[in-house]
Amino acid sequence: MGDGAVGIDLEEITAFDRFDRITIVRASARWLSPAERAWCAKQFSLARAFLVVLCCREAAFKSSGRARPAHELALRMNGDLSGGRGDWYHGGLTGIEGTWRLVAGKVLALAVAGDPVVRGGLCQRSN
Repeated sequence: MGDGAVGIDLEEITAFDRFDRITIVRASARWLSPAERAWCAKQFSLARAFLVVLCCREAAFKSSGRARPAHELALRMNGDLSGGRGDWYHGGLTGIEGTWRLVAGKVLALAVAGDPVVRGGLCQRSN
């Protein structure tokens, strides 16, 4: 994981709309941390919130150099479905910051690993 390593993911915001609430709740219980599930529960659409978390995790996974499986990452999210910032952590893997935006019906997630100055500068410019 070098300074400024970048991970990007792009997903259709409606990709999980076809699943019923029970399916999303079960998948969330299996794949998301308690903090991620709490963030999802505050959003107007559980399915779309779940998708945003997974999109952000994928970007973090890519920026980490695939140091850990994506499902082992956890994130602290600040924002809503339209966009926000977060930081990713798990089992000693820290140093990844990111941002996400809803753009033209798609979730665009950007994660940057490495030095805090580099991470903060790149993520701040992406807002």
